[in-house]
Amino acid sequence: MPLHPSQPFLHLEAASGAAVVRPTGAAFQEPNVDRTGERLFRLADELGPQTLQLDLVEVRFLTSLGLAKLIALHKRAANAGGRLTLTGVCPLVYEVLDVTRLTLLLDVHRGGAGDAEAA
Repeated sequence: MPLHPSQPFLHLEAASGAAVVRPTGAAFQEPNVDRTGERLFRLADELGPQTLQLDLVEVRFLTSLGLAKLIALHKRAANAGGRLTLTGVCPLVYEVLDVTRLTLLLDVHRGGAGDAEAA
């Protein structure tokens, strides 16, 4: 799997059968969300039929544009034969995902990456 050096706002590491990406808190802020989305889309394409785990532990809020990027990333990963998993989701971000009913579409796990509590 081709891994690029960590990009600003994204920290990337390989795990067994998955690529784990940890966006910084600034990654989904308005000035950065388009660039963050494009980098994540490229990674999903490169991973193919593997899991892209997005650890949102540092992300404290999502705008509508950030939500749209997550939906598009989910579709991009699925089209490449892979899957998107969101981990480390804080209560406020989880509430936004739940209210928008995206917990029915996305694989969302609250708390830390090892937390098995899923929506």
